[in-house]
Amino acid sequence: MIHQNFQSSLFPTSKMELLELLDLTAVDLKKWQELGYLSATFAEVDALDASTVLEILFVSKLVKSVPNELFLNHLLSKLEKPYCYNYDAVYFDVFTDEWCYLPIEKPIDAYNFEDIVTELLEDCDREVQISTISDFISVLSERLKEL
Repeated sequence: MIHQNFQSSLFPTSKMELLELLDLTAVDLKKWQELGYLSATFAEVDALDASTVLEILFVSKLVKSVPNELFLNHLLSKLEKPYCYNYDAVYFDVFTDEWCYLPIEKPIDAYNFEDIVTELLEDCDREVQISTISDFISVLSERLKEL
């Protein structure tokens, strides 16, 4: 299950600027609100907070990528309102019928560096290990010179 991303904003976003950026109209927002795709009424609002912007972005991308209204309603029924989710960080798993987060690639850090190198060389014969380590040292030396 994924969770909403409630963000506070120092500076509100202009509704007109967001509509222009996403190539949308106020009619689109009104229609989506009537269909239950958006949690708030935007007719009388000129400035949007970060969570509302995120909700409009999420719904906009979802509407544009899912042409079937029945399936779109199913996707949204699996989420809690408001739909302030990061579209680029989630996906819908059709096998489990639920929203999931995309895996996050963890950076290589100093704590597991030795394990990574050991695993890389583990199944290599001695000559390949020597050659690989030598090449690796050359690459690291070049990088050090750049710093």
